Amino acid sequence: MDLRQLQYFITVADKKSINKSAQILYTTQPNVSKVISSLEKELDIKLFDRSNRGVKLTNKGKEVYDYANEILKNHKMILSLNKEKSRQTLNISSYPSNVMSEVICDYYNSYNNKTTINFIEGRIENITENVKCHKSEIGIIYTLKNKRSCFNNFLEYENLEYKEIATRKICLYVGKNNKFFNRENITIKELLTLKFVQRDKDIFSIENYLVHINKKIEMKKNINFVTNSDNLVFELLLRTDIATIGIDLKYSEYNNDAIKRLEIKDQLENVSIGFIKRKGENITSEAFKFIELLKTKI
Repeated sequence: MDLRQLQYFITVADKKSINKSAQILYTTQPNVSKVISSLEKELDIKLFDRSNRGVKLTNKGKEVYDYANEILKNHKMILSLNKEKSRQTLNISSYPSNVMSEVICDYYNSYNNKTTINFIEGRIENITENVKCHKSEIGIIYTLKNKRSCFNNFLEYENLEYKEIATRKICLYVGKNNKFFNRENITIKELLTLKFVQRDKDIFSIENYLVHINKKIEMKKNINFVTNSDNLVFELLLRTDIATIGIDLKYSEYNNDAIKRLEIKDQLENVSIGFIKRKGENITSEAFKFIELLKTKI
């Protein structure tokens, strides 16, 4: 049995006609009949019921059809691998972030003729699962320094590892409606007087900074919104007195005249920004170039 026999068989089954199949396959009707007969003889299965109206798959023929179809599909996929050698792929997972969006645009502008980019946003469990299951090559994350030990134990269990890119301070973002808008900095104590929007809790993410503060000072009553919507956070900063905790980056989605970034005095810790990858595996040149671009934005 060879691929030509399966191709002829699938074509005849689809067209329900040996004559039409011969035209599609650029051969003669007797040749198609000969190939089908040889396949039936080899398998010792009657594949078609023949009549003046054409041909129709037998019950056994229908079973063979499903298997043959999968074989031909897989054959096409194998052949396509060679065609894809000249076009590289970059597979990334990340927390939702406008910084990541800008880096991806920069990457595209630099390497658009060479790379296909697959980008997925999600929480820490989504990111680690994507990297673990080879859906993503790397996962961009950030974590509080005091969580690193627990975080590394988690990654070790999943056979993953974390590579730090940079550390950055935690800051406060406020809009023009906030009483501290004209300030350059704010103390931890003054945070008690503000109302906050907090993103969904993520065990290793910056959002837990407020929870960390809660252990030292009562602040739970100050969290008025909990959301996974970046757009809502942005609108709350623009239109209300609500504040949010963020990372002090070179580039931020909040870099505009209506939203201000304040330094937090006596802050408890810094944030580690980096990527996770499968343990013991080297990253591709595409991922390396992406990380180098990311460094320029953080």
